[in-house]
Amino acid sequence: MSRFKRLYRYMVKSKGKEKLDEDSWWENRVIPYMETKNIHTQEQLDGLIGRYVPTVKAVGKLCDDTVFVAMAIKPASGVWGLIEVSLALLPTLDEPTGSWDDDERPNLGGFALINNVKVMSFKINMISQGETAKLRANMKLVKALNKLCENVPQGNLALVGFSLQRDIEDMGLNFVDYSNMFPCWIDLSRMIETTSPHLTNFRASMGDILNAFGYVPLSVPQFGVQHVLTNDAVQALAILDGLQYPSNIYKLVLRERKFPDTAVEARLDSFRFMPYKVNVHCGGSPLPRSINSAQKLTAAIQDYRPIGVAADVSDPLNPQFKPCSPGIHATGMTRGCVCFKDKEALENFIKDYDGKIIDGVKVDVDEIPHQPLWKLAKNYLKTKGTSVRDHLEGIATSAKESLPRLSDLFHSPADANFPWCPNPEDAPPGYYDDEDFRIVGPASLPILYQSQEKGIWL
Repeated sequence: MSRFKRLYRYMVKSKGKEKLDEDSWWENRVIPYMETKNIHTQEQLDGLIGRYVPTVKAVGKLCDDTVFVAMAIKPASGVWGLIEVSLALLPTLDEPTGSWDDDERPNLGGFALINNVKVMSFKINMISQGETAKLRANMKLVKALNKLCENVPQGNLALVGFSLQRDIEDMGLNFVDYSNMFPCWIDLSRMIETTSPHLTNFRASMGDILNAFGYVPLSVPQFGVQHVLTNDAVQALAILDGLQYPSNIYKLVLRERKFPDTAVEARLDSFRFMPYKVNVHCGGSPLPRSINSAQKLTAAIQDYRPIGVAADVSDPLNPQFKPCSPGIHATGMTRGCVCFKDKEALENFIKDYDGKIIDGVKVDVDEIPHQPLWKLAKNYLKTKGTSVRDHLEGIATSAKESLPRLSDLFHSPADANFPWCPNPEDAPPGYYDDEDFRIVGPASLPILYQSQEKGIWL
């Protein structure tokens, strides 16, 4: 029996409940994942479950002076056996005030600076893969936790991680021992599934989740912002803070939504040969926040039954600007392309959306003239200073001139002067056979002719 089934039966039996219904999604997801192999007694199981914080609402019920300690563990890039550990401490988790501001994209450095987050990163050598390496890793990790949490009351700590059980167990360490150091612990990967029934089997990295929340990716340089060291543990704390806002939950739900009848692409060139399509733009400015990504735009116009939607960053007033296509979930797009099945659907969309005010911003919709492939080729050749007729004549002339050279490669004249060996005297022994059987190819691939004297084939 799997660990999850044992835990499931234990929860039902210990709480005096009947068997949980499969449709009661919320009750099933408040049970934590058990990805540790070091639970051997009932006492260990009771302690681990009793300290688990399953939902965002339960986080809000923690003490006001609770300090959140995030831990992230991953293999160091390029070095086998070297583990990179990230720690971060959040002194307090502020209650959500108002709504999440989508107009200003936050960044992890600003989050760490505003909330006075303490950060620590180090590496652990696990190359030996023995008890000595495990002991050394335990000592170094516990020492770092004690140093990070000094001057903090032991009873006010909460361990935060994103699938932290699996990461610690993969190192060969015991997650139960580390969870016992904290009065409560939080698994963000499981907590996200409890926020909505549409997030079943939610699988996304911390970077993808922060991108959905609107955070600026770490790869994007920030100018005029004080540089603050951030790590993966800071990302976990930022996710915990972002889950307090219902608008961010909706963004995660929207990210997982599928559109079976609509093709969603990041590049507008994917629909360059579609006949009925329009451009949705705001004159080069970013689209309204409710449709500023390909995924959002697709969800907003489903009533018009589009067959293809794409969005990118470009300036329609400046053709020299090279479009940028970061992805279908990326926000801040300046142009959208919507394709329809027929002319009637296209005209209805233009009639309703052209000049429409969305989030206080006027949206313009322009029909894109259909250009077949031959017309695009004609325009391309025109920029090269030639015409389609001249180009085809050049291709025909080149092919005609190449035919004699190609025929010589497979031609076997009487004197057997092959292009790859024009002088018979320089040919290797046995390459040319003057007897009844004439070999007219390499020795590995002979082409044999009928013997005139014997009248047989070889």
